[in-house]
Amino acid sequence: MKHTIKKLSIWLLTAVLLVTALAALSLQASAADAASTPIYIGSVQLSDGDYLATDADTPTETKPASGSYAFYNGGTLTLHDFTLTGDTGIGSDDPLTVVLEGKNVINVTNDDGLENDYGLTIKGSGSLTITTMEYDGIEVDDGDLIIESGTITITVLQTDPNFPADGIDITDGDIYINGGTLTIVATDHGIESDNSIEDDEHFFGVYINGGTVDITAKDEGIDAEDSLEIKGGTVIVRDADIGLDCGGNVLIEGGTIDITSQDDGIEASDALTVNGGSIKITSEYNAIESYWDMTINGGSITANAAVDGLACYGTLTVNGGSLQIIAEDCAAWGLEIVLSPEVEPAFGKIVEEIAGDGTVWYYAADKNGNPLTEVDSDVEVKLTNDTLNNTLWLPVLMKLYNTSLPITASTTEGGEISGEGTKMVKYGRNYTYTITPDEGYAIADVLVNGKSVGAVSEYTFTKVRRAQVIEVIFAPDPEAVPETPVEEPADDIADPMYSYEDIA
Repeated sequence: MKHTIKKLSIWLLTAVLLVTALAALSLQASAADAASTPIYIGSVQLSDGDYLATDADTPTETKPASGSYAFYNGGTLTLHDFTLTGDTGIGSDDPLTVVLEGKNVINVTNDDGLENDYGLTIKGSGSLTITTMEYDGIEVDDGDLIIESGTITITVLQTDPNFPADGIDITDGDIYINGGTLTIVATDHGIESDNSIEDDEHFFGVYINGGTVDITAKDEGIDAEDSLEIKGGTVIVRDADIGLDCGGNVLIEGGTIDITSQDDGIEASDALTVNGGSIKITSEYNAIESYWDMTINGGSITANAAVDGLACYGTLTVNGGSLQIIAEDCAAWGLEIVLSPEVEPAFGKIVEEIAGDGTVWYYAADKNGNPLTEVDSDVEVKLTNDTLNNTLWLPVLMKLYNTSLPITASTTEGGEISGEGTKMVKYGRNYTYTITPDEGYAIADVLVNGKSVGAVSEYTFTKVRRAQVIEVIFAPDPEAVPETPVEEPADDIADPMYSYEDIA
């Protein structure tokens, strides 16, 4: 029995040792699986723990004595005074963090400078200068680009006009700029965010929270697919076609923005909201344009536009902030304008005037209503008051465009109204209807939007600002003299049985 127990004990101990060994092997295999995917620097592959010296063809496990190297470990690539020159740049197929130490250079002629799948973060106290030839400076697919710190300079060169390239191009991911200094000179977009999924669940954009972004681009300075938010930092766009272009909503809550553009300064396909920050725009077209609603709650906007200052295809709401706008056409316009009392000029007031074509102009006036500038004048007028925080430069403050509004006219039996049916009337214009009863009928009542205005023969809608309905009710006229029928005399009927001679 004792021998049996001893054998069982030995067997159990062996089993435990075997399981422990297998577990250790499994952990080693898991650790091996968890090791970072190798990356490529030029044509050289680096695995965890590898160093690559500048101009070297093979990696080493020890730090190069030159002190100029790239070191890769655990998904982090440290560039220390490293220079890469050649056909291809740096590529990674897994999330990658790049740490910048000292001065680093990537100069490639046939590839993106820094290419990554599934996410790229750049940080550090050093710098990185990327120069490419007709390829993107930084490209990320299926992941986010996060710039935390460091000084990054990207220059995209071009010899063939058919192959422009972006400074930064992100597909199916967000761009976060939280710090550092980013300078881009590009032949296409400075920064571009693309969405190849295009469904109702995936939205990608550009989010700037800090740092300095300085862009010179031939196309858009920043082109955000779904969303653009600026909450801090400094954004400078020079000589772009469109300064900031977004296929969705634009939100500006802070920071300093300075744009020079050949077309719109800022363009939003959806809503645009400004809650804070300082915006300065010099534009060859509209300074800020929104194809949906535009809301200004705060911040400072200084614009000099060749066409319009604020162009809004929805409701333009101004609740606060400082507006300094010079525009050759008008300072601002919208399909509807909502002005908070807090945005009155520093002195005087805003006057509303309806032009002959039905458009509504808002312009600055003194307290007695006398215009401080002619409606169509290009003369700059600056209104300031040191005790207030608002300033307005006004050739024209605001112009309200609106689509024509419908007035629907109908009648009951017994007469007619001029323009019966639906008539489209320009916003702010007057329109007069004439009502005529048929003979024997009278106008019993006229209803305007369901309310009686009496038995009037004429009605004028003044300064039309919304859809209207007019209905005329006719009734037989009780005072009308009925016609008396006139009887025709009966013809003599000759009796065929008698003749004239018989009667005689």
